[in-house]
Formats: sequence, C-alpha cells, structure tokens
Amino acid sequence: MRKSSSNKLEGKLLEPTLLFLPLLTFPPFVFYQFFPWYFRVIALLVAIILCFCAQPSLILVFFSAIYFGIIFFRDFSDLNSFWTSCGYYLIIVYGICLYRFFSSIDDGFYRIYFNIYKNIFFVVPAFSIFALIYFELFGRTFFYGLGWDGYTEHSYVYIETPFGLLIPKIFYGFEIQRSFFFFIEPNYLGFFYALNMLVASKLNIKKEKIFIVLNCIGGIITYSYSFFIILFLGLIIKKIYYGKIKAALFLVLIFLLLIYSAIENASWVDRIERAEIFLNNYLGKDILKNIFGFGYYNYSADDAKAISSGFLTSLYEGGFIYLILIFMSIKYMVRKNFILMFIFLMGFSVTELAKFPFFWFAFALISAHRKI
Repeated sequence: MRKSSSNKLEGKLLEPTLLFLPLLTFPPFVFYQFFPWYFRVIALLVAIILCFCAQPSLILVFFSAIYFGIIFFRDFSDLNSFWTSCGYYLIIVYGICLYRFFSSIDDGFYRIYFNIYKNIFFVVPAFSIFALIYFELFGRTFFYGLGWDGYTEHSYVYIETPFGLLIPKIFYGFEIQRSFFFFIEPNYLGFFYALNMLVASKLNIKKEKIFIVLNCIGGIITYSYSFFIILFLGLIIKKIYYGKIKAALFLVLIFLLLIYSAIENASWVDRIERAEIFLNNYLGKDILKNIFGFGYYNYSADDAKAISSGFLTSLYEGGFIYLILIFMSIKYMVRKNFILMFIFLMGFSVTELAKFPFFWFAFALISAHRKI
C-alpha cells in the first residue's frame, strides 16, 4: 500500500517538474544566455508532449495546428530567428498546458506548487535587499561572470553580488542602484511584484503581511515605474469596484504624481521614441509578414534602441496571428477576472511578458487558484 501511494505521488510530481524546468532556461532570468535556443525549444516540446499525453485537449490541438501553420508560412533565412519563433509559439502552448494542469489537480497538490511560487517571492525580494547591503559594504563581486563590458545606450552594466544584480540609475541628480535579483532588468521583476501585491488578499497566503511588505520593498528598490503604475492603477480599479471612492481619489493623486515623475525622468519620452522605431520598421512593409511576423527583432546600431513594448514587439516579431493567440490564451485563463486581465494588459504594454515561460507559469498558477 505504501509503495502504491509512493508511486502515485511520484507520478503526480513528475509532470509538473518537467513543465517547470524549461522556464529556468529562458528570460527573464539572466542565466538564459548559457542555453542555446534549440535547447529551450526541445525542452518545451518534451514538456508539452508529456502533458498532452497525460491530458489530451482539443484546445492544445488547435494551438498546435495554428503553430505549425505559421511556421510553414514563415520565411526564415536566419536559423536563429527560426528557433526563436518556434520558442515564442510553443511558450503559449506551454502556458495553456500549465493552466490545464493546475486547474485539474486536487487542492493538496495545487497547494504544493503554489507554495513553491510563494516562497520564490519571499526569497527574491529578500535577496534583492541583501544585494544592496552587500554592495554598500563590500562593493561588486565578479562571482557569476555576468557583467557586460562597456556601457552603451542599449545595454546594461551589471553590478554583480552573490545575492543578485544591480544597475546604476541617475534619479533626480543622484546615482542609485536598482536591485532586481537575477532577472534581465528591473521592469520584468517589477511586474511580478505588482501582480503579487494586487492578488495577495485572494490567495490565502500564510504570513500575508510579510509577503506584501517584502514584495513592496522589492518593487521600490527596482525603481521601476512599471511597478508603481501597475500597482496604483490596479488599486484604484479595485477601490472603485468595491465602492471605496474616497480611497480611490487619494490613490489617483498619488498616481498623477508618479506620472509626473516618470515624465520628469524621460521614461515615457524614451518609450515614444521606441514606438517610432516600431512604426518605421513595421508600417508599409510586406503584408504577409505583417500577418505572420518578421521574425526576431535584433535592433541595430542605427536604431540604437529596442522596441520595448510587449504589444509592439509581439506584433513585429510574430504578426497579428501571434498577438491574437496571446490574447486568446490569456482570456482562456482569466475567464471573467477583470483585475487579472488588467494586470496583464498593463504589464504587456511595457514588457515582453509573452516570451517568458516564468510569466505563463505565474499567471497560470494564479488564474487556476480556487479563490480567484
């Protein structure tokens, strides 16, 4: 009897383990640079096939058919662009697999995987705080060899510590250090902090106050305007939804101050410039590529900057079909949860969330929560 129970437990743990592992080889974690694209694509394919065999689904057949149709119509002269595009579409299927899995397992096993995610976001902000303290006491440490040589307009110089990465930022004339664990950049991590804080009250988290405080501090030390804007807009909408108009008005005032500060620091001016780069590269081009995408966007020295918007980058690289598939997948997950859809739209407007398996893991897990 014990052996049977053990085998059953191992069987239930094997599938989510195989679904979880591929996300560690992808952005937004900086360690993605150690894994070639074809390795990541193969890892995703293995995870999806195993999941599909365990839980056959017509919706996965539909997405797979669309995926192979798009690959057939695309013209890939660059092999790297081919592997990149394969990865983008498979990541969506991977996200749906995760959502179906988390929705179907019993509460006990769901709680195991939710606790993994929750504990990650106890550790990440704590390590981000320790990274700042370590840097102030001991300076940078080339422990991981992740520093980028030379500072240019379109790359960061990572300051490495044993607890995470930092990058310098001039903020109202003062140099500060932005701390963001081992993510590629602060904006990506800021999104997850805002997401966690907005849904924490619904997730029945033990030590909820500590969780919220840590994520709040973590968001602040990223110095990411995305974190503050998503968080405050989400709080305003929640207050209005629950009829707390006075509290909503107070938050609106804080939000306007954030917008003013963002404009003062040229963040939104910079994003407008990046949108112009998209328009110059996208409009008036091949109609077929407008529909199916141009492939991986590698900004050149002439452009000087990346597009830096999930909407626009996805539209350029994967076309209208890819963008539609992203929204269909998110709608399938969130159902009628307006707050979750809003959080996604805000995050996707400024970061390339759909490229990150970790985003799909977090969103699928939260969307499948029994109380959401």
